[in-house]
Amino acid sequence: MSWLQRRSIPGVAGVILVYLLLLALLIGFALLLVPVIVEQTTTIAAAVPDSYQSQRDWIVGHPNPLIM
Repeated sequence: MSWLQRRSIPGVAGVILVYLLLLALLIGFALLLVPVIVEQTTTIAAAVPDSYQSQRDWIVGHPNPLIM
């Protein structure tokens, strides 16, 4: 804040500027993360049925009578 005041930016404008910069950083960070999260969620959702079927086949084919 004092750095901004030394450059003749009023206190209120400096506070608003700092909050706007923080908001811009948060939005930028979210814009970078959202596509990655959506892609990974889609990949996991597509893999769940195969994983479930694989585990079910293993349990059904397992020779231990205590499992079934």
